[in-house]
Amino acid sequence: MRLSEIIRSALKALIKNKRRTILTMLGIIIGIASVITIMALGKGFQKAVVQNLTQSQGNEVVVNILFQPKDRNLSFSSMNFYGASDVELVLAIPGVRSAKVGELDRGFTSISVRPGDTEDRKPQNLMLNLAGHKESLIAGRLLDASDEASAARVVMISKAAAQDLYGSNENAVGRSVLIKDQLFLVVGLYEGYPREMVSMNLERFDLYMPKATYNTYIAQQDTGNNLMLTLGRGANPSEVANEAIKQLELHGSMKDQGIYQVFDLALMMEGIGNILSMITYFISAIAGISLFIAGVGVMNMMYISVSERTKEIGIRRAMGATQSSIRNQFLAEGLAITLLGGFLGFLFGVLVASVASRFLPFSASVDLFSIVLTVVVSVTIGLVFSVMPANAAARKDLIDILR
Repeated sequence: MRLSEIIRSALKALIKNKRRTILTMLGIIIGIASVITIMALGKGFQKAVVQNLTQSQGNEVVVNILFQPKDRNLSFSSMNFYGASDVELVLAIPGVRSAKVGELDRGFTSISVRPGDTEDRKPQNLMLNLAGHKESLIAGRLLDASDEASAARVVMISKAAAQDLYGSNENAVGRSVLIKDQLFLVVGLYEGYPREMVSMNLERFDLYMPKATYNTYIAQQDTGNNLMLTLGRGANPSEVANEAIKQLELHGSMKDQGIYQVFDLALMMEGIGNILSMITYFISAIAGISLFIAGVGVMNMMYISVSERTKEIGIRRAMGATQSSIRNQFLAEGLAITLLGGFLGFLFGVLVASVASRFLPFSASVDLFSIVLTVVVSVTIGLVFSVMPANAAARKDLIDILR
């Protein structure tokens, strides 16, 4: 029996029992759609995290040397962890083109912020971003080019940050925040990531400020723990970082009060990406349990079909059909159900993810792996759960059937 005849016969049998076919296919559609939706949203969130971390890196190679004091109380003190002597020390290292303390070259940092109009609230350690904003505005206005040009003392804050600072996110626009003894006016309130949604501060930005404002009012008096080295062309980042750590541990101004360590953005992004991928795949695997149940439904339908078509099988066998052709026909029917269900499930999953992303601060992302996974899972379910009914049909005794 030719392949075209097998496919045509399988489709004809499925169309003949439309209602049963659709109900059986529904389990496949829901299972595939669940997995695709979770993977698309997880991949989109992962891309958003990496993009936020790298959006201001440019083409320069920057090595960040962090200082971690032994005394935790020094973390938010007014003490300067790096001085002019430290900058001169690292500038002498081959491959270092420039060194800075205070300028936010990577676009974000953790900073201590408190309300500017009350002393009743405690300071909050928030994430400040300078690299541009793509947020959903709730009240006030966005930062614009005039703010950057004039180094205006303005900021945008998230709902969660307003809640932390003022105890409420209502009427936050028009109030002020105090950062390193400098007052800044809140001109915009945006949605941001909910606290319960994100547990890592690095991908949650609480404040936005013009970079010129930061450099004018904060960077010059910054007491942060970050020393940024811009490397020359051809310099090995790992070798330069190790040499900088070695020199600072021997001659640094704070060598006896803490430890120096390299902030490796690429390594951190790789780790974050791996963690998010593992979480996405784990949740997808849980959702995939429904596919096993759907496969059992396919097997049940195929057994019923074999039972109902005993006479047809007997006639075909009597006319010379082999066991192999009978088996292939029922396998083709099972594959047709799962492949069509997988295709519809994929489309439905993409649609659900696209709709969901409209209400989330990132876009869903569907990659080639999701398409391949849909095909592989559909074919696997079709073969695994159809082979036993197909064998049962092929092995029916011709004499018993004709009786």
